[in-house]
Amino acid sequence: MLLKFNEQSRTELTIPSPPPEWSFASKAYPIAVVQNNGDIKITIGDPLLSQAFKAFLKKDGTTELTGDWDVGNKNILNVADITLRNADGTVMSVAAGLTRQHFSARHGTVIKSPSCPVRMNAKIKLATQGNIPNSIANDYENYGPMRIAAKPISGGWSIIAEFVATRKSDRVRGILREGVVSGETY
Repeated sequence: MLLKFNEQSRTELTIPSPPPEWSFASKAYPIAVVQNNGDIKITIGDPLLSQAFKAFLKKDGTTELTGDWDVGNKNILNVADITLRNADGTVMSVAAGLTRQHFSARHGTVIKSPSCPVRMNAKIKLATQGNIPNSIANDYENYGPMRIAAKPISGGWSIIAEFVATRKSDRVRGILREGVVSGETY
């Protein structure tokens, strides 16, 4: 690249036969002219200097992005943290992890949905704790598999934790809604 300053307060930038990925971006400027030899010459007059370079991303973080940023399937390295602004205005750190809440809950417990970035929805993950509450352990036997689910409700989920068991007193088999699950929201 050749950069020249002349006495008429103009700056000339010549990019010798740039590769296609530079050529396309460079030609987007109305002040860029493709020379006969393939070079691209950009001439900037003094009053235009600040406006011409306005489209470049400044290293000090003062340039706001105006669209999605495609980094060409490359990595962004050595980032101390990335934060996401949630729909409710709160900010969350990606470095701190995206799991919002760990919990242990019984059947019927309502788990509140965490705030999420715009265009994203909260999710919930459940696992059985596998223990039968002591309050029913003496009255039932022949426990079947536990069914767990998170039923979506306004503002969150209602926990479903039920299993089949036989009542010892009359040998009636039925569904008990006494299960306990562990889970997390993210």
